[in-house]
Amino acid sequence: MSSLTYLVLACLALVQAAPTLKSCGPANYDPTQYTCYNNKDLCPVINGMPTKLCGKACYTPYMYTCTNGNLGLVPPDNHAFTLTASNPTAPFNGKTIEASSGHFYIGQGPATYCPQQVPASTCGAGDKTVLVLGAMDVVVPGGQQYYIQSDGAITFTQAHSAATYNLLSYDTRVYLGGGFFGPNGVDWKACPVAGKAGVWQVFANLASVNFAPNCVGFYAVTHDQPQGTYGAWQYT
Repeated sequence: MSSLTYLVLACLALVQAAPTLKSCGPANYDPTQYTCYNNKDLCPVINGMPTKLCGKACYTPYMYTCTNGNLGLVPPDNHAFTLTASNPTAPFNGKTIEASSGHFYIGQGPATYCPQQVPASTCGAGDKTVLVLGAMDVVVPGGQQYYIQSDGAITFTQAHSAATYNLLSYDTRVYLGGGFFGPNGVDWKACPVAGKAGVWQVFANLASVNFAPNCVGFYAVTHDQPQGTYGAWQYT
C-alpha cells in the first residue's frame, strides 16, 4: 500500500469516526454526549442515559425529582431490594447485581450458604441478592454488612464476624423507586473480570480511583421486595 493511499484511508476513517454535531442555540454538541433542552441548555449523557433539566440544573431521576423548577431528593427507600445495572450502551444493561465470593458482580449468580440443620423454610430462597440499607438481607444471627473498600469495590462482612478489610466507607444511599448510590452519592463502575467472559465486578465510581479504560459506568436500579423477604441465610 502506498503512503498516499494509507493517508487517504486514514483520513476517511477519521471522518467516519467523527460524531455528527448538532446545534443548541449558539453551541454545537455531540448528541451521544449531551442533550439539548429549549434550544439553549445542554445536559450531559451519563451512563448512557440523558440527564434531565430542572431550572438550570441537570439531574438523574434515580436520585432527584423536579417540582416547579426546583430539585429535591427522591425519598429514601426503607424496603428490602434487589439491584439491576442500567446503562443502555453496556452489554450488561438490565442484568442483576449479585453478591458472590465476597464481592458484587454482574453476570455471576449469588453465592449463599445455609446449615444442614436449619429447616429449608428458614434458609431464604438463596437465588438472588437482597439488600436493605447498610446490610445484606439475611437470616444469620448478627447479620452481614456491606461496605466500600479503598479501591472502590463493594464487599460485605462474613457471617459471625464484623471484620472489614481495606474499609473506606459504609456510606451508601438508596432512593425509593430510584437508584442505589455509593459514598457521597457516586454511581458505579463495572470492570470485566479476567478469565470470566461476561462477568463484571462492581465498584463505586470514586474520583480517587483510576479505573481501567474497559470499565463501564452504570446506575444501580432498586427493585423493592415483598415485606418479610430474606435473600438467604448468609452470603459467601
